[in-house]
Amino acid sequence: MPTFTDMFRDFGAKIPTPTRILLASSEFIKTNFIYLLLIIVAGMFLLKAWTQTPRGHWLFDQIKIRIPLIGSVIRRILLARFARTLGTLIQAGVSLLEALEITARTSGNLVFQAQILQMKGMAARGDPMEKSLTGSKLFSPLVIQMIAVGEETAELDSMLLKTAAFYESEVDAAIEALTSIIEPIIIVVLGVILGGTIIAIYLQIFDLMNVIQ
Repeated sequence: MPTFTDMFRDFGAKIPTPTRILLASSEFIKTNFIYLLLIIVAGMFLLKAWTQTPRGHWLFDQIKIRIPLIGSVIRRILLARFARTLGTLIQAGVSLLEALEITARTSGNLVFQAQILQMKGMAARGDPMEKSLTGSKLFSPLVIQMIAVGEETAELDSMLLKTAAFYESEVDAAIEALTSIIEPIIIVVLGVILGGTIIAIYLQIFDLMNVIQ
């Protein structure tokens, strides 16, 4: 590209706009590469430090479950983990309150952890667990209903494990669907980048031929 640019300038021709943009971008990256790298590294460290603070950790966990497309997959993973962990602990003979405490600590998300601890508080007062989940945006109606049925029939562990199996299969299907959506997007983005670069190069070549003629 610099070779063609020098030839253009020697002939007194005007460089096409797409080519000028490409050259300016390339020159900017080459000139400021170290600074850009430092900014990226510093940003990663700052993000990590922020997520280690109580408020930052909470907000980051909240953002993760609200991201379009990906957020729904993360919520299903968390629901499957909740149901699998709690169901396994109860089946192993662990008391309900202790099982809820362990499940909350291993939930992997502070927002879900707060909801599970609220559930534990309701259970400690003798209230049904599903009562604390009424109107919850984190726990789906299916999970709430399965918990209610499990409490009524004294088969909470069995209902939870069935729920876990359902959501684990849902996660696999969601990841496959997400992959099928992301692949075309990546192809289009790469096509636009490569196509734009090629056009910028060949526009200059074609204009150079016109200038020579």
